[in-house]
Amino acid sequence: MVNLVVSAGPGPQGIQMSRVTVNSLPKAGPVKIIIEDQRGRSIAYENYHNQGETVERNVYYYGEGIIEVYVDNRLIQRKAADE
Repeated sequence: MVNLVVSAGPGPQGIQMSRVTVNSLPKAGPVKIIIEDQRGRSIAYENYHNQGETVERNVYYYGEGIIEVYVDNRLIQRKAADE
């Protein structure tokens, strides 16, 4: 008897965490943190903040990820999740 296993690879890496910090927001408005990872694109955080505030959040992703930070729907930061 021969057992055969077909695989597309080792599968996605487990959950990872990254710290996102935005110092001194350039203007007041909704802050949104988007994660793009092996699961797709999702909102990791969304809340209103005032101008000058610092926003610090831990965000979670699977495998490799990209983090985008928007203030009032304008992209202000984009980075690899493991940076």
